[in-house]
Amino acid sequence: MAVRAMFFSPSRRQGRFKSLLVDEDEYLLPLSRYIHLNPIRTRRLENAEFSKKCAYLKAYPWSSFPGYCYLRKRTKNIDYDWFLSTYFGEDSAKGRRQYREYVYHAIEAEIENPFDDVVHQSMLGAQDFIDWVKQKLPRKGQREIPSLKKMHHDIPVERIILEVAKAGNVKIKELQDRKTKLKDLRRMAMELCYRYSNYKQKEIGAIFGVDYSTVSQNRGRLKAKLKSSRKLKKQYDRILIEIEKLSISKI
Repeated sequence: MAVRAMFFSPSRRQGRFKSLLVDEDEYLLPLSRYIHLNPIRTRRLENAEFSKKCAYLKAYPWSSFPGYCYLRKRTKNIDYDWFLSTYFGEDSAKGRRQYREYVYHAIEAEIENPFDDVVHQSMLGAQDFIDWVKQKLPRKGQREIPSLKKMHHDIPVERIILEVAKAGNVKIKELQDRKTKLKDLRRMAMELCYRYSNYKQKEIGAIFGVDYSTVSQNRGRLKAKLKSSRKLKKQYDRILIEIEKLSISKI
């Protein structure tokens, strides 16, 4: 089982770096492409011509992408050879060109966001990879290490949705109904399912009758509203306490 630790900052504004355990066999290559395309995901370049976007990526100074494609753009602290040799045969002019074309091809194509498949905010891979990682993790002392606790949550989504429904004194079907007026509770259920189950956003979306991007949008709206509504924040915190109790009982 091949594993890579990826360190990244989702946006220039956030500045804070995060890390992921990635199954390199299937997920590392498309993940690298998605990250390397981040610089052109801006309003300023949204409608720019293809050639301008390519030129911008080539010149962007805060990305490792130019170094994978052009020798003169390289820095000493990055191992370009391993990646190019693994996916494109070797670190040669041909390998560099193939990776450049692989990334450029996605500029005008619709590609899925690999981060939507992240499990427990820390792992990206198929289910057998997730299971393998969990088997390797030490259980001793997990209560003192939040990142390890998350990996062993695996609370059934049905139980999480039930807890949200109980807190709101509503029926589960009301939360799953796309036309429900209980939008805040529905968003809480999505957020908590994402944080405490082993379901990915695509699978959570299937439960609530929406696609993975809608789940992501709803989670974002909830976080924004939690900052402005003390009443909603108190309700969410009460539900969170009950979910945490379920999590601790599994350790």
